[in-house]
Amino acid sequence: MKRIVAIFLALALLLGLAACGGADVKNVKVDLGSSERFSEAERQAAVDFVMKQFKTGYEGCTLKRIYYDETESLRLAKSYIDEPQYPIYGMDPNDIIVLFSDFHTPAELSGGFTPDEDYNGWSWYLIRDGKGEPWREYTHGFA
Repeated sequence: MKRIVAIFLALALLLGLAACGGADVKNVKVDLGSSERFSEAERQAAVDFVMKQFKTGYEGCTLKRIYYDETESLRLAKSYIDEPQYPIYGMDPNDIIVLFSDFHTPAELSGGFTPDEDYNGWSWYLIRDGKGEPWREYTHGFA
């Protein structure tokens, strides 16, 4: 009986911790922009991927905006796919998308970001294995 109670309490604790952790993505403004390279569904799938990554990897931060700019995305993508030193050299430009985000860090913060600071234009480089395949992260940061 004690073992069952201990398991129940451990599960309750884990569920409680999961409910209060992560980043705030509730009020994010999304701008999918326009694109000749990607459909709205493809851009939305990329945004959904980034929001999931942000929620689990940027604890305490608040995602304020996520957006797509076709011209800037293609320019940054080409800076990787046109250079032989990068693992994605030669990749089809239609299989890499760069999204941008603005977020705020919490006042109480440990890690690589400055506490209580706005970060604008944070880049998310996503790649896929071909049209219809899921997006995955290649890298992120400031361009």
